[in-house]
Amino acid sequence: WARAGGAPTAAVMLLALMALPGAGAQCATGICSPKLTFPSTPVAGEITEVVVQWTLEYDFQAGDYVEVRLPGFSGQLANPSGVEFALAWSQPSETLRISQIGATPKAANVEITATVPVSAKISLPPLGGAKDDPGA
Repeated sequence: WARAGGAPTAAVMLLALMALPGAGAQCATGICSPKLTFPSTPVAGEITEVVVQWTLEYDFQAGDYVEVRLPGFSGQLANPSGVEFALAWSQPSETLRISQIGATPKAANVEITATVPVSAKISLPPLGGAKDDPGA
């Protein structure tokens, strides 16, 4: 994650996530308990809604962001309307950036949930992924 103004408070964290249900309260660079879930039954190669959850040891303030590495996923994300966070997709790095845009910070040590709607057009890997695979 990174603090607004460019310089990361810690290292910018790329979370390699496919699904981490057993991650527990493990923390890396201030990011704890990352989870990636799909509200509906995911189908390989298809566009899907993605839910990313995490807890920070610090307040998540306007301009802060978390980057989630999603190996094998693809997308053409144009920031969808009606979402709580700014979303950006980088196909070359297979990375989803979730930025805090609200004026009120998300409190430290409280689970944060960012939903990437189907309208964001993020697709699962064409060959799918193994269940509980932490990614590359």
